[in-house]
Amino acid sequence: MTNKIPRLLISILFCLACFLSVAQENHYRQQFEQRLSKTKGVEKAEVLLALITIYAGSNAGKVEDCNKQLYALSNETNNPAIKVIAQAERANQLRKKSYKDSARVLLLDTKRMTRSLQNESLSGHIDMRLGLVYNELRKEDSAIYCFESARTHYREAGEWDNVALSLAYLGSTNRARGNNMAAGLYLDSASQMIDRVLITDSSYWPVRFAAVIANYQSIYKNTMGQYEAGLQRSLEALTLFEKVGDTRSEAATLIAAGNIYRKLAQYPAAMLQFRRAAKAFNKLADQNAAGVSYEGIAMVFDDLHEIDSAKLYFDKALTIASAAGNNRVLGTLYNNIGAMYYHAKAYDRASEYYEKAFAIRGGEEKATKYDYATAMINLGQTDLKKGDMNKAAIHLSKGLNAAHELHAREYEKSALEGLIEYHQAMKNFQQALAYQDTLLVVKDSLFVADSKTRIAEMQVKYETEKKEQEIALLQIESYNAQLKQLGWMGGLLVSVIVSILGFYTLRNRKARIQAELLVTRKEKELMEGQLSYKDKELVNFATYITEKNDFLETVLQRLNTLDVSHEAGKKQLDNLIPLIRDHINLTGSREEFNAHLSTVYESFIKKLEDRYPDLTDHEKRLATLLRVNLTSKQIASVFNISPKSVDMGRYRLRKKMGLSIDQDINQILNNI
Repeated sequence: MTNKIPRLLISILFCLACFLSVAQENHYRQQFEQRLSKTKGVEKAEVLLALITIYAGSNAGKVEDCNKQLYALSNETNNPAIKVIAQAERANQLRKKSYKDSARVLLLDTKRMTRSLQNESLSGHIDMRLGLVYNELRKEDSAIYCFESARTHYREAGEWDNVALSLAYLGSTNRARGNNMAAGLYLDSASQMIDRVLITDSSYWPVRFAAVIANYQSIYKNTMGQYEAGLQRSLEALTLFEKVGDTRSEAATLIAAGNIYRKLAQYPAAMLQFRRAAKAFNKLADQNAAGVSYEGIAMVFDDLHEIDSAKLYFDKALTIASAAGNNRVLGTLYNNIGAMYYHAKAYDRASEYYEKAFAIRGGEEKATKYDYATAMINLGQTDLKKGDMNKAAIHLSKGLNAAHELHAREYEKSALEGLIEYHQAMKNFQQALAYQDTLLVVKDSLFVADSKTRIAEMQVKYETEKKEQEIALLQIESYNAQLKQLGWMGGLLVSVIVSILGFYTLRNRKARIQAELLVTRKEKELMEGQLSYKDKELVNFATYITEKNDFLETVLQRLNTLDVSHEAGKKQLDNLIPLIRDHINLTGSREEFNAHLSTVYESFIKKLEDRYPDLTDHEKRLATLLRVNLTSKQIASVFNISPKSVDMGRYRLRKKMGLSIDQDINQILNNI
């Protein structure tokens, strides 16, 4: 009996939470419904747009009714702003029905209409919708351009909740392109901005945008392997979508949360989320989305090695996707079913489904390069397990070539690992060694690319925040100047009245500016932390090169001490040693490292040149590395010289800088 009491209490609290959530949803809906009968013109069009968004998640009939009212309003009036809103919503409905090219053409026409209105808010609205269409057409560059343009328009209009949403879309698009560092920065900025908006405005749109941003952050953190943080944001998004009554988005977020629970190996929780999503989508009569939920359930059963149950739910998802004729979804399903059979060591069945996935995605002639590379690598790895070595070699080689054309290093890594396994099995040790060396270069490139992206994005963020801080300070100075001018007008009564009014206006403005300045200071603190992180990145890079050299030197020493009696073994050893020596040089990594120094520390190097114009390029690089407190051994590895040469370079640098014996060169450099 005692165990039942807490469960009863939890149930009561859960029901209360649901009641409060529904009450909040009804509040937002009723608020707009009451305004609908009292508004006219553009304001009425905006209310209808809000109601369409609210009903979209739960009531398709109401959405259609609101759309009819919006189009009727557009036809009844000559107001161009209302026509723009109606046409943009018509395009949005086309996009949701998968008529994406038609939506794009209609929005481009709407954009031309909007230019003559000189309405920043409407221009931002059209650019935002156009960006979403380009995203779904997989034209990410065009999407990013549109979202940047939307952000600019919304900033001019002072609509900071929409600015935050623009940043979130930029983050999501960059994540899709693989620019994870940029994605993280955009999404963090979006989250911070919407949090500031919510402090003073908890109306429908800011709350809804906060839900969307939390959802995008969850997906991003999941991509980055930050599953706990991703789950937290996903649960926050669930609460917010529930608050605004968006059942459809809430169900989609349940699927995202289920995928994170899977990654965390919390299978009962994952199963619960997928089942809740399936129930919600079935209630909304959205079978296609329900099919995605069934796919999630199937993958949980696959994780639990319950193959029969996994097959059952994969079959349900396949039936729905086949009926809808959605080849993209079918391709993903076939691929996941192939993975299920691969895990179950049913390699013939795995090959069958990998081939189905490849065929439905276009095969040799029409498949995208990414789909082609994925198919070839999956088939090659399965061929290895089946012992079909000839096919394995062909598939993996094709996968490697496709990955190389795409500059997709992760794909290259998988293909190379398969080819190394193949050549080792065929006792082609020389070829296996060659691929092993290439694999090391690919792994180096992955490390360098990741470091370069992080450091470059840090620099961009630093420059942006510095400019924003300067603008805020100029606003304060402008306010002080205006306040002084008002002081000279205190002699006359009329002037006194004007001064009082001006004082209160400017005082309010000063309060706003001071609040913005406080935010800027906090962002400056964040920026300083990021600059510190940038230094740590450079140190980590140097440490990586040093430790790698040490490891390879140790391997080389041990190889030199081996007693190789067989001629074939001696020949292979003689070929291996030059490969290791070449890899110790790390020419590519050093070039990237030097590029980092020139780009990230450009300001420091410029000041150094102004103060000490006689320094050589080598000495400037040495000074930069000393500034971040690298050891002589680390600097030696980076420059590919001996530690003794580094000490000599340090001595010459001190001499050119005119430093005495008791002066600390690191401290001097840090003060520049």
